[in-house]
Amino acid sequence: MNEQQTPQQQPGAGLPTPPPGYGWAMVPTQQQAPPAPAPAPAPAPAPAPGPGPGPADSVPPPAPAVVPTPAGAPPRPATPPPAGLASWDARACASLLDLAVGMGLVQAYAWVLGTVGWVYNLLVWALGGDYNTVTHGIYWALVAGWWGWQWTLRGRTGQSLGQALMGIRVVDIETRQPIGPGRSLVRSLTHVLDVLPAALGLLRPTWDRQRQTWADRIHRTVVLDQRPPR
Repeated sequence: MNEQQTPQQQPGAGLPTPPPGYGWAMVPTQQQAPPAPAPAPAPAPAPAPGPGPGPADSVPPPAPAVVPTPAGAPPRPATPPPAGLASWDARACASLLDLAVGMGLVQAYAWVLGTVGWVYNLLVWALGGDYNTVTHGIYWALVAGWWGWQWTLRGRTGQSLGQALMGIRVVDIETRQPIGPGRSLVRSLTHVLDVLPAALGLLRPTWDRQRQTWADRIHRTVVLDQRPPR
């Protein structure tokens, strides 16, 4: 009787399944080490203590608003007229005062001739001179002496008699100092250009930004107001 052959079992059959990482020999396998964490970034160094702009200073100021100019409107001046310039009426009054005093001297001389003319005639006869020559010579000497003194005084101090009474002063446009007697004399003679073309040069300070006549423009002078503010 043939014995019934039993199937040959394989080794390890029926044994419990080992956990992961272990072999059949129950020897733990070498696990792979986890990757090392990346190093944390180093903190930024703190700023050194000391004066510096604060949070408010770091904000740029707002840009100025641009106001559009309406179409057809005249262009606006870039900057306002400089402060401290004498007005046109103050300059006119100062010139009229100088002219009035000069004419007053001439009228006083004519009054002397009309009042004590016989004494004057006697002196001229005693000195052996001509009446008309001496009379006209004294007249022009008074005129030249008065205006020459005023022009020299204006060049040294910046003020003639009338300008001193009105509180205005003629100075150089850059140095703000008196312009000197010679320059003052030439400037006064240049006023002929202000009078000839219908006196437009005398009216020019009413619309000019620097309030200059043509003589002021040529000789680079301005007239300042020295009066205290009202």
